[in-house]
Amino acid sequence: MVKGIPEALRKTKAKVVYNCNLVNKPGHTEKFSLDDYVLSINKHIGRDRIDFVTYNNKKPSRELMKRYKNKKELSIEFQNERNRKRNYRIVQADMLSDAKPKYSQSDILAQVRSFIRHDPRKLAKILITILELGLENIRFVR
Repeated sequence: MVKGIPEALRKTKAKVVYNCNLVNKPGHTEKFSLDDYVLSINKHIGRDRIDFVTYNNKKPSRELMKRYKNKKELSIEFQNERNRKRNYRIVQADMLSDAKPKYSQSDILAQVRSFIRHDPRKLAKILITILELGLENIRFVR
């Protein structure tokens, strides 16, 4: 983490929201679950500091999933274990963008860019609900 960020996160009284990745990256986070990401982030912060995690529960198209599986980038797993104690809340919702990314034909990296993306409007609505409007309108998992 950038110097000073862990300290600032430990000190702040603000709600801390982790927007969970949509896929794992081979060699970096392969086989990470939602809980693995939170544990890793909290470890870097130096204490349990994540209050909420947003988690996409909509599956991408079969075509996209096949493309990612071929690159060994798999969806993040979340096990809703009834007896598991978490000190953060998980907000599950459809956060996938339906928009197809547009790239220039001269963009030689376009074939390896990410095509499964968060929808900024959907994510913004969730964050606003968490942070400003109140929590009663969200389905939580503990």
